[in-house]
Formats: sequence, structure tokens, C-alpha cells
Amino acid sequence: MREYSFFPRLALVNLTRNRRFYGPYLVSCGGTVGMYYVLRFLAGTETLASVRGAAYLQSMMSIGCAVVGIFAAVILLYANSFVMKRRHRELGLYHVLGLEKRHLAWVMLWETLYCALAALGLGLVAGGVLSYLVPPLLLGMIRFPMEFTVHLSGRAMWETVQLFIILFGLTLLANFARLHRSRPVELLRSAQTGEREPKTKRLLALVGLVTLAGGYGLAVTIQDPVEAMVWFFGAVLLVMVGTYCIFTAGSIALLKALRANHNFYYQTRHFTAVSGMLYRMKQNAAGLSNICILSTMVLVTVSTTACLYFGLEQMAAQRAAENALSTAEAAEMLQEYAVMYGGFLFLGLFLGAVFLLATVLIIYYKQLSEGYEDRDRYRIMQQVGMTPEEVRGSIRSQILLVFFLPLGMAGLHLLAASPMLCRMLELFGLQNAPLFAACAGGTLAVFCIVYALVFILTARTYNRVVRETE
Repeated sequence: MREYSFFPRLALVNLTRNRRFYGPYLVSCGGTVGMYYVLRFLAGTETLASVRGAAYLQSMMSIGCAVVGIFAAVILLYANSFVMKRRHRELGLYHVLGLEKRHLAWVMLWETLYCALAALGLGLVAGGVLSYLVPPLLLGMIRFPMEFTVHLSGRAMWETVQLFIILFGLTLLANFARLHRSRPVELLRSAQTGEREPKTKRLLALVGLVTLAGGYGLAVTIQDPVEAMVWFFGAVLLVMVGTYCIFTAGSIALLKALRANHNFYYQTRHFTAVSGMLYRMKQNAAGLSNICILSTMVLVTVSTTACLYFGLEQMAAQRAAENALSTAEAAEMLQEYAVMYGGFLFLGLFLGAVFLLATVLIIYYKQLSEGYEDRDRYRIMQQVGMTPEEVRGSIRSQILLVFFLPLGMAGLHLLAASPMLCRMLELFGLQNAPLFAACAGGTLAVFCIVYALVFILTARTYNRVVRETE
């Protein structure tokens, strides 16, 4: 009995000691719980039933729940995978100290239980607060003045708890599988395992260029709105494949080109940054491509929904003129459009926040991982003569070298997709390319500001990790 009372205490100590890893994990999980609860609450509330077009509005909320649920699974599994990878050496030491795999399984069970309770508690509290703030915002967007009776939904809470119990259960099963396949010696040596220099994969780079050009070509050349809608997801798939290939093969080619430029490479801050990134580019490629794709999703989702919302008067007026509607009928149509496209904008902003949360989490863990991997190398460089100022300059060079590549590529994706998105908006009766350009430009500007703030925060985390050896 004493043996099993030891595991809960050990799990709590582990979570506290690894708070740098688990803190963002729990915050992101709690945020996702709160967002899912709010959408589930809006999808089932009786208050919105009196709104004209309520069935359509609540259907959109249900779709949003499905999307948030999928991304919640992605966020939890990705963050859990990162955290457990960083703890390989710790688990190996537990093996050496006499804990068997079944003991470690109990520790993982209690760690998962603590995380689930913390995330659900934090998320449901945040969701309860948001359920007071979000409905007035939604009603303002759909231009429907009414008193919204706010209350906590037990059904929405229970459905939220059910979903995240399943998701945390999946993370626990993944940890059990990882533990079952592990060997103590491999766990102890995993932190010291380096990456070989990747080869320049010309075929993969060519595939990336071809698929990216194909996706861009579809976006630019298709003029028929119906064809644009049909081919949109095909173009998206091509661009996603091209993005991964470009970051996998193209980034290696770029770093090798920088290394071949002796005037650039043989500078203190460039030498350590370029050489270090080159040896870990296989890991960075996946992270950079994921950041780029998620950033593009934020930009496209918010840009298109904002354009529909700000253009609803134009669409309603054009439709009323075509059908010779009376003033009362035109006003009624305008209200219907406000409900439809206001709901679109609300859902777009909500999903954009979820995509942004996933982007920030990946960026944070990427920078944290880079910091731990670079810490010993920078300590060695200081021992052979580098000053702390030179180390900090090398850190800035490395971060800037890779951090803004996904943002630049995401902006390029949005620019290339603009013609196809404009064609698709024509299906809704909106023909206003300048309005879309303004919405896309405004969304990109705001996203760049947020991205820069994330850069500042994660750069500080990276610096703290690396400079712990000073």
C-alpha cells in the first residue's frame, strides 16, 4: 500500500520540477477546453433559438466544435510527445534506480490524471467566464439586439469533460506504448544522440517546387467561381506538400549555400548558428512547415470571413436590386445576411484563435528544444574563447535565420491564394477585390504584430535556457 501512495507524490514532484515544459502544455490545454465549452454552449443554448436563422447559426457552432476537437487532439498529442521526449533521460535514471516499467506506468497515470484535472479545471473556469463575454460579442456581430440570459450549461460541461477525458486517455496510451518499447540504456543516451548532417535532397526539393507551383497555378489561373470551389482543397493539398518539401530540402540547400559563402559563414555569430541548424534541420523542417501551414490557416480563415462580413451590405443591396425587393424585404434580407456572415466572422475569429494557439505552442516548444540542444555547445564555445556578447549575437542570428521563414512563406501563400479566394467569394455574391485586399492586409499586419510578440517571448526563453551555463 505504501508503494502505491509513493507514486502520486512522485508524479506531483515530476510535474513541479518540469514546470517549464508542463506550464505551456496545461495553459494550451486549458485554453482549448474553454474554447470548446463556449462553442458547445452556443450550439445548444435555447437563447439563440429566437434569432432568425438560428438553426444555421447553431450548425456553424457545431462545425466549430468538431474543428476545435480535432485541433485539441493535435495540440495534446504534440505537446505530450515533446514533453516525454525531453524526459527520456529522467525515465532512464528511474530505471537505473530500481523502478520497473510497471512502476513508471503508475507514475505516468498519476501525472496524466493531475494534468487532466488541472486543464479541465482551468478550462471550465475560463469557459464559464467566456460564456458571459462571448454571447454579447456574437449578438453584436449578427446585429441582433436582444437580452442574452447567461448561465452555465451542465450538458456543455459534461460533453467537454467527456471529450478531454478521451484525449488525455489517448496521450496516456501513447506514453504507455513509448515506455513499453523503451530500453533504459537508450533512454539515458537519447539526450546525447546527435543528428548527422543531412544530405541535399534534390529530388525532394524538385517535388516541392513542382507541387508548390501547381498549387499556385491553380489559384491564379482558375477564373470560374464554381471551379475555384471544386479545386480549392486540391490546391491546398499541393501547397501543403510543397511547403513540407521546401522546408525539408530547400532549407538544407539554403544553409549549405550560406556555409559555402566564406565571407558570411566565418563570422563568430554566423558560424555557430548555421552549423548547428544544419545538423538539426530534419527536426526543424517539420516544425517550420507546421508553423507555416497553421499561420496560413489563420490568415485565410480570418481574411475571408472578415471580407464577407464587411461586404454584407453590398451583397444584400445587390440581391435586393436584382429581385426588386421592397424596403421591408430588403431590411429582412440584410438581417439574414448579418446573421449568416456575422456567424462566419465569429467562427473564423474563434478558429483563428485555436490555430494561433497551436502555432504559439509549437514555436515555444521548438525554441525551448533548440535552447536545450544548444546549451552545451555554447558552453564549449565560451570555454574556447567566445564572449557572452558573441554568444548572444550568435543566438539572435540563429533565431532570426529560421523564425521568420514560416511567416514570410505564409504571407506568400496568402498572396498566391488571393485570386482563388476572390473567385470563391463571388459564389456568395461578393465581387470586391479591393475589400478582400484590405481585409487580407489588415489580418496579415495584425498577425505579424502577434508573431513578433511571440518571437520576443520565445527568444527570452531560449536565452534563459542557453545562458543557464554562464
